[in-house]
Amino acid sequence: MRKSKMAICVSFLVVLLGCGATNQGDIMVNKALILNSFEQEFLVKDFSIVKNRNEIRKEIISTLSGKSAPIANPGEKYNETDFIDLQYPTKMIVFAGSSNGISFVHYLQGGLAPHSALYLVKYEGNKAIFECSYSIPKANNLDELKILFQTEARKDNGSCK
Repeated sequence: MRKSKMAICVSFLVVLLGCGATNQGDIMVNKALILNSFEQEFLVKDFSIVKNRNEIRKEIISTLSGKSAPIANPGEKYNETDFIDLQYPTKMIVFAGSSNGISFVHYLQGGLAPHSALYLVKYEGNKAIFECSYSIPKANNLDELKILFQTEARKDNGSCK
């Protein structure tokens, strides 16, 4: 009898602990699958490329722009270093693109730690349902960006919400 009570207790603990771990694991696996699907979609889609902020969705420009100035178009003055002039933005577009359901902006981030980045957004209709930012080396074109994305940006999985 004592053995069976012990077996019941151990079984209960295994189920209790196991279920909690499985559910948490499922959530993490589901998030990873969504992210992986999102990344794969970016890698295989064809995009219409633009280089002017007026051709990029307003909500993306709003997200990427500073309080004092919108993100700069390629070649426009921006704060490349930590010497900040508030009349200029801290980001400049390298190029951007959109395709059915996904938009991206590849940009230079100035300021204290200058770097280049990729901002990806997935849409359902007009609603952004998933967005990620990645630090990534500067690319000269979409093909190069996709290669860098596969080799460099995925190492830290970026920042997604």
